[in-house]
Amino acid sequence: MEIDYNQNIPCNILKEHHDSIIQDIQGDMILALFETQVLTENEYNNIKSERNREKEASRLLELLPSKGRNGINQFLNHLSTHYSWIARLLQHSITIKYNVMFSKKIQESLTAGEVPQLSSRHVSRVKHVKTLKKLLTELEVNNFIIVNGMTGCGKSSLVIEVLNDPFITMQYFQGFVQWIHVGQENSSHAECIQTEILNRLNNQEQLITPPLIIDYEDTRKKIRDLWKEKQLTEGLLILDDVCSNEIVKSLDIGCKILITTNDISIMDDIINTRVKYLKVNEGFEEKETLDLFSKCLSVDFKSLPSHASKLHSICKGFPLTISLIAAQLEIHREETINNTDRWEFYLNELSDKTNEPFKYTRHSQNQFKSLEKTIEMCIKSLPDDLQKNYQDFSLFVEDLNIKPEVLSILWNIKPIEVEDIMSELMRKSLVVRAWNQPLNSYVYSIHDLLLSNLKKMMNRQDYKTLHKKCIDSYRDYCKGNFANLPKTDNYIFLYFGYHLKNADMLEEFPRWFLNLRFIESKICATGPADLLADLKKYKKYIVVQPIYHEYIKEIENFVKRCGPNLYRTKCDIVQLGLQEPETSFIYIESYKLAKASTQLYFYYDIRPSQNVHPEPHISIVRDKIETVIFGNRHDEVLIATNSGSIKLWNIISDKCLHTYNGHTKVVTHLVKNKLKNLFLSTSDDSTIRIWNMNSFPESENSKTRTPSPESRQEHWQNVYHQDYKRPTGNINTDCVFVLEHDSPVIFAQFSPYDDALVVSSSTDKTLKIWKLKDGNYTIQKSFTLNCIINRCYFVGNMTHAARILFSTLVNGPIKTSAIYRCEWPFDHYAGLFYFKEKLLSFFYLPSSEGQDKMLVMTPNLMRTYEFNWENENENKTSQPPLINTTPVRYRHYKLSSISEENTNNNFRYIAFSLSNSTIKICDLSNGYNLLDLYNSNEGISNLDWFWSKTDQSNWLLSAANKSIRLWCLKDITQYACAHKTNTTNQSNSNSKNECKNEILSLQNYKKISEGQNFYCYKLQRNFDAVWVDNDSVLVAGVTKCGTLKVLFEGLDQWSMIDKRVLALTIVESHQCLDQIMIIIACEDLSVYSLKLQTSEYLFKTSQSVEQIFACFDCGDLTVAFLLKQNLKEIDQAVEIWSNKKKYEVIVHDLINCFVFHDKVILLYNVHDIYILNLLEKSTIKLEINCIKINGSLMLDPSNLAVVNNGYCLEIYQLTLDWSLNLIYKYPIAFLEHEVTPISVSNNKRFIAIGGQKRIVCIDKKLNMHKKYTFDPSVNNIQSMIWSSDDTRIAIKEDNQIIILDVESGIILASVKLTVDKFFANPILNKYIAVNTTGQLVKLNLPSDS
Repeated sequence: MEIDYNQNIPCNILKEHHDSIIQDIQGDMILALFETQVLTENEYNNIKSERNREKEASRLLELLPSKGRNGINQFLNHLSTHYSWIARLLQHSITIKYNVMFSKKIQESLTAGEVPQLSSRHVSRVKHVKTLKKLLTELEVNNFIIVNGMTGCGKSSLVIEVLNDPFITMQYFQGFVQWIHVGQENSSHAECIQTEILNRLNNQEQLITPPLIIDYEDTRKKIRDLWKEKQLTEGLLILDDVCSNEIVKSLDIGCKILITTNDISIMDDIINTRVKYLKVNEGFEEKETLDLFSKCLSVDFKSLPSHASKLHSICKGFPLTISLIAAQLEIHREETINNTDRWEFYLNELSDKTNEPFKYTRHSQNQFKSLEKTIEMCIKSLPDDLQKNYQDFSLFVEDLNIKPEVLSILWNIKPIEVEDIMSELMRKSLVVRAWNQPLNSYVYSIHDLLLSNLKKMMNRQDYKTLHKKCIDSYRDYCKGNFANLPKTDNYIFLYFGYHLKNADMLEEFPRWFLNLRFIESKICATGPADLLADLKKYKKYIVVQPIYHEYIKEIENFVKRCGPNLYRTKCDIVQLGLQEPETSFIYIESYKLAKASTQLYFYYDIRPSQNVHPEPHISIVRDKIETVIFGNRHDEVLIATNSGSIKLWNIISDKCLHTYNGHTKVVTHLVKNKLKNLFLSTSDDSTIRIWNMNSFPESENSKTRTPSPESRQEHWQNVYHQDYKRPTGNINTDCVFVLEHDSPVIFAQFSPYDDALVVSSSTDKTLKIWKLKDGNYTIQKSFTLNCIINRCYFVGNMTHAARILFSTLVNGPIKTSAIYRCEWPFDHYAGLFYFKEKLLSFFYLPSSEGQDKMLVMTPNLMRTYEFNWENENENKTSQPPLINTTPVRYRHYKLSSISEENTNNNFRYIAFSLSNSTIKICDLSNGYNLLDLYNSNEGISNLDWFWSKTDQSNWLLSAANKSIRLWCLKDITQYACAHKTNTTNQSNSNSKNECKNEILSLQNYKKISEGQNFYCYKLQRNFDAVWVDNDSVLVAGVTKCGTLKVLFEGLDQWSMIDKRVLALTIVESHQCLDQIMIIIACEDLSVYSLKLQTSEYLFKTSQSVEQIFACFDCGDLTVAFLLKQNLKEIDQAVEIWSNKKKYEVIVHDLINCFVFHDKVILLYNVHDIYILNLLEKSTIKLEINCIKINGSLMLDPSNLAVVNNGYCLEIYQLTLDWSLNLIYKYPIAFLEHEVTPISVSNNKRFIAIGGQKRIVCIDKKLNMHKKYTFDPSVNNIQSMIWSSDDTRIAIKEDNQIIILDVESGIILASVKLTVDKFFANPILNKYIAVNTTGQLVKLNLPSDS
């Protein structure tokens, strides 16, 4: 018999692989076949009596042929589950045999069963095919397989493909399958389907017509008996497109049944154990789409243009749409291969959902119309209440992730009830659901085709009413104040304008989009980028009065500058608005809100001017930026985000021009080649990708299209491809090469001469040199070191003269770094320089006049080295190119970038960032600091330069978090002092007048700061200030030019000298004018004291002064000078003067200096103390019994407080015999690396210690302490000032000044201000500070506060 013959195939295969099988299978196989009654008890016992595993297995294989088809199938199924390696081997062999023997017979069987033919353009969905085959091999008689998914997603094609496998159809279903298409039209006519099956089983001999069938149950039994009578129990009945449970019940005939449906509720009446489900994704994966296109065009998929991937994305891979496009491409094959017009046509047509891309191709258009009709019937078949809820989805835009909270507000029901309704819609494949882990919530989505049908079913008036219903629902929720809309629903703040427009509620636009509190809430909920997009999109509805044009411009500028910080810290927009110019709309509205509020706000007497440096263009992106560089133009940048994609972004229009996909993990580095036609990227996915850098002009419709939810919603998720992973292969023509390391790649660089070589480094501690040629690559050389290589560069001008410099980093208790050289043909490498700290970066500076130079950057210094390639012994340190080589405390160097060479002039600049978000720009040749820029969003991650030949300008970009700032620096010297700038030959007469020592009132300084020529008034960080009383203040500062500015309020004079100044301090004995003096150290090493009416020369120091510590008490002046460190020395010199007598002390790593009239105390070298006894003219060296001093303060002349390694505060008493006694010890539990400033209250009872995120306040009297923990926006507390009554503390952290109530721990007020230090009057209602760009700022709190 044929059936027996079919059975012989697997039996023969088992014999062929007998030896392989018995070596692996265990006793569990024999037990499983016994439990499923394939083996009888006697047979089981006989097999087990062999008492040898291989013999047991051999005996089993001998018995299997007698067990018939079912026994063999059970054996194969168990193999696939528990012995997959054997199953794959057998499956492959059996499939080949079946294909050979039944290639013709299978087609006859499928035709007899009326199984539709597979399309010539069919693309196999491998994952689903594999799953369905497994389900069919396990399908038992009287059970069901349900293949469900949205209408048109390819369920039927999937089933047809599987049935074309001879092994499945012939082995498991005896070659008997019957395909019945049910469809929507027959869903309520079960008698028609029953009639069809009866006629087929009777071989059409006695035709039955549907009207004669009345009793469904009786007919069902007839069909069941007839099926058994013809011995078709193992056959398969396929019911395609079932929409009714009546069909299922009337055809439950006790055979194997497969059903395709979009509504799994049709199985509600069937016991669950009888049913298994396969959910079919709504769309192809990208590779499946590209395979179909390449198949139709007869080309390799790598030859397809990038348009192919974009089409897949726009269509979501929907099988019907993709197939129709593929058919049209095939018809116009030659044209499609040779130009992109047809690709672009479909992209444009499908981007606009109102278009009909197939209107001129009748067959394709009919298929679409048929699909739409089917979808409409599905929707109309819903119960009335469910249909009404579902129609509300026409509110939404495509691809939206909808949280239950949104529907809860819209329908005015509880979220649990929402989930019940959505479950019903999911069962009918009308919506999909996914768990969004970052949001900790389910999100729902509706497919484009379903949404399009919903909107077509609704007239314009109903659509408008529905949007009004949405607005009114949210109005009720927030009690009429839309500034209080929910911020966590990930929806309404994004689409508030969209609903207002569609509800025709245009009068609401100016009311809310010019409302500061609404703007604040929207930024906090969605980020500044989304607000800026809405202001642009709905501008014509907001600007209903001419003055509103100016308001919108102000708001846009304000949001770009302050929005990123507001989004990150959730600070108060009113306080930010109060720093704007007093005549601005933002300030006026902020002032109104501040006055109407009980909240305490800072007001500016002197605010930061926006005229002292070039204003950047600011672009906000949605994703966190990992790295960014310029593209081929000054307005195009390549952005690598945390998703692994790389976007080509137009920074002026804020548009994504192109996306480069390929990396599966974070991109760590980007760099262009010299010709700028290629760029490479390195990634944590262990690859280097080299890409074509093309131009992608914006299409017209992209400028007006609403941004997709993917680019707007936080943590947006592709609900239709939840298991989607970005392809790792090179599936598009953007990527030229993929180079692989064994671990994440840190850095890579092109050779600068011909792009023939690439050098790269990885966390696998290897340095690889790649040779690229004719589309292939080879590894020229590979080195493995014992530490990580963090930077590597080519130097030289031709391949055979190539040289490589690379740096290493050893992370341990002590960080060490080194720079090595390696020369063609790269056989070995040798060390050049070694460092005892982390090396951030280095730059090779070739010289045509002599020795080459190398610029080296560590967190604490920048210096150049002259070096010789031939003899490393000649390498030496040269003069530093930059001023301020030792950053103050927390201000460390972070990264740097050198401007491109240009033909316009020979000047090059270096930009480097500090940890307080300041960017300094210096002349590379002499280190002069020309300009300071400030990025208000902390954590600058990238700097890059671009020389534009078009406008002959240098462009600089910086990136931080989610924002990019772009500066045009056409003439950098215009922002600098003309006398100090070597890049100009003519001095500016105006700057001559300004660049001088002078005395001026704060009011005059305010007027000057609002002007253009302000450079000569920018103060360095070493300024000082003192309040004479609550109203009078004296400020002394050294400008960037080195001139002295004495500023005052409430005074009318002060003495002055005419010398360039290096450092200063104000010394006061009491708060009286005649007891206050300014000590200044000049460039010529002279030191002066300046009093109210007289100036006095004191003495000369031996070297230039960096910092001054002084005390004026009992009529005696004692001054300690920290001298500028010689680069060749590691120790520091402190020069002390008392009664015109000089003392010199050499220390290592000075921590702090305390000066009194009778002694000077130096803390240094982790935990050492040096005491100079001025009365006895003796010195004492002691060691504090602690691990490391993290913070220190002299509480009074004899008591020293130190923070010991972060874990406790220790107070030592300095005794008369000059020893230290520990008298108090308080546990405080800071981290060992935290810098912990100490401040003591005026009554000496309280001691405050600050850390990164909190303050500990110790009450010495009660021997107890309080902890004040701040929100994440507070970072690195650096100094604290107590109010005169000790009820408040003014706190300075990285980017804020905060006023804290000591008793309650409540923050009373805070202001965004990045400064190195600040001063306050005794009652803490007036403040003086200098910001990072050198501008003096004066603030006050209301007098009744």
